[in-house]
Amino acid sequence: FHAAKATDLRIRRRCIPRNRTRRAKLRGHSTSTAMSMQGYLKKRNERGVWQQRWVVLQGLELKYYNSQKDATGGKDPKGVIPVMTVQSAEYAGAIGGENHCFEIKVSSRTEKDRTYQLSAISSAIAKSWCSSIDTTRDAFRGFATDLRKLTHAYRALVCEPELLRVMFR
Repeated sequence: FHAAKATDLRIRRRCIPRNRTRRAKLRGHSTSTAMSMQGYLKKRNERGVWQQRWVVLQGLELKYYNSQKDATGGKDPKGVIPVMTVQSAEYAGAIGGENHCFEIKVSSRTEKDRTYQLSAISSAIAKSWCSSIDTTRDAFRGFATDLRKLTHAYRALVCEPELLRVMFR
């Protein structure tokens, strides 16, 4: 039993190099799962001023706070972007004097279209945010499509009991 545990630990250490994990923590960014990210980014407000924000992608929401302390302290976010309203998240290079920027284009039926501009400390981190946002959105859209198909199939079977008799003869 103990030998298996030690082997599991060695395998885990090989899969996640210690120095890479340490570097990510030093930069203030963490990616515990493929669909979850958090870290400091600069966000450009509507007046064109860049402000540092603690940004959290978790579940189907991208939330931004004044600081990490506000997020962990239970304060309400400064803003929330529902991932399902994101049309695209694309790396944009330099924007308004900031490097390593990316844009999140949002479109919804209830609010006006908007483009959020954010800046990371490196292009790799910016591209990682874009990828995580797109992956989260696409995964949920696939799930929603499958759920709709199952719902239609269920309704067809319930509304037409004759199909059940044919299927189970």
